[in-house]
Amino acid sequence: MRMIKYLIIAWLVLLLAVLVIPRLVNHNKLGNPIPQANTEKNAERKKQFPQNHEEIDAVKDTIAHFLDSINNGDIETAVSYIEPNYTFTLFAEKKGTARDVVLKQYVTLFEPKQLVSVNGITITSNRTGYSCKVNVTLSGKSDEVFSIIAIPMTNDEGIGKVWYFKDITRE
Repeated sequence: MRMIKYLIIAWLVLLLAVLVIPRLVNHNKLGNPIPQANTEKNAERKKQFPQNHEEIDAVKDTIAHFLDSINNGDIETAVSYIEPNYTFTLFAEKKGTARDVVLKQYVTLFEPKQLVSVNGITITSNRTGYSCKVNVTLSGKSDEVFSIIAIPMTNDEGIGKVWYFKDITRE
């Protein structure tokens, strides 16, 4: 009877040694294994992000309001469309200049009453929001193209997206 008891204990110890100890040793040598990515699927995902037509319409409306504010000379309203955290980046780039001046210079893409028409807004989605190309016709000039990054912000419940702009550039 004692012999069977010792055999069972020896068998459990041997089983434990065979199954557990190699895993502990290999885990420390390998670290956390990184799964191999499927490059075809990743390339496909980068090309196509889901298009939400309601969001795209909201972004287009926000861009139209932004451009109308500039055209009407309401620069304060146009400034309110700039993403709040991005304003700190603008302030850091132009140290020593008053904040109001920095923001007004940033959003003044054209003079008031100079906008003739918005010819088209091309929107492509990216991971954080939308990348927008805006073609406008200004009086006395040829067509201008602006590039705008639109990012959403939501309230605490995740309801009611508000679109803000960052990285507005003239192309």
